[in-house]
Amino acid sequence: MLENYSWYIDEQVNAAAYGEPILTEDVTDNLIRRCQLSPQQAKSIVNTNLYRKNKNKEIERFDEGAYFKPQITVFGITPLNPSQVISKMYMKKENEYFGYETGPSLMNKLGFTTQLPKYRYIATNKYTQRGNKVIEKYGVVLRRPKVHVNKENKPYLQLLDIIVNKDDVFIEVANKNIIYANFIEKHQLDYGVLIAYAKKYYGKGVLLQIADIAEATKL
Repeated sequence: MLENYSWYIDEQVNAAAYGEPILTEDVTDNLIRRCQLSPQQAKSIVNTNLYRKNKNKEIERFDEGAYFKPQITVFGITPLNPSQVISKMYMKKENEYFGYETGPSLMNKLGFTTQLPKYRYIATNKYTQRGNKVIEKYGVVLRRPKVHVNKENKPYLQLLDIIVNKDDVFIEVANKNIIYANFIEKHQLDYGVLIAYAKKYYGKGVLLQIADIAEATKL
């Protein structure tokens, strides 16, 4: 059975760039769609095939469920960047968005605080439980987004999360509205859409803060 489907797996591995994460989950899903196999059949075939490729040094294992094509240099194999794995697992594959950075790590990047958090915070469709999930080996905290994430709503949800500041990050800047305004301009957010998301998913308190932002920045 393995040989009958191995070329589908070869095709996906060959198409991957050097240093790009190859996720077992993605290869399995593709095999299910193309060959109409059951999830259990596809998973077994993919795991066996990727194990052989790893044993033959065609691919390297980064972690359980994650491989990559090794790029050999004079210094040895170039390691896979964990941030690429995190992005592909929890935020984006090709043009499909299903998560975004949020919380203290995003607020640090945007300049609200100089405090560098221990973890990278990600809201993702891949996590559906209440509360946070800490994955120590990747240094990330997963949380459930307010609404199913897609390419269009991602920046709106990011901004609204920042405004809410559920992690109580201490704001070090004198005028945080300037950062809000820069974010709105950079992502070309529509004020009406922002209000609609705030009203439906974030509550009245956030609406009042958006009004303050609008007044301060002349939106």
